[in-house]
Amino acid sequence: MPGIPPTSSTRASCFALTDRGRTRDHNEDTFLVADLTTARVIRQSRALDLEVGSRGVLCVVADGMGGAAAGEIASEMAAVAIHEHIHEHWADDPI
Repeated sequence: MPGIPPTSSTRASCFALTDRGRTRDHNEDTFLVADLTTARVIRQSRALDLEVGSRGVLCVVADGMGGAAAGEIASEMAAVAIHEHIHEHWADDPI
């Protein structure tokens, strides 16, 4: 009901890890987890237990182009661009 604060919080547990696979000599994949309420960005491969705030949590996995030149740069740029767009354009939206 409007005006009544929630009685419990929502929590999310996640773990992110990328792997280069068997045929590549380096990893081109990128992940990003962002708390959209506090603007905290998590990039380390570790287990996370997050309290989901009013703006939610963003989880992005960007595949690195399958061995194309600079695939790791493309996947990093994609993950960062998605996060920046949401942060910039949703920051002033009412909840």
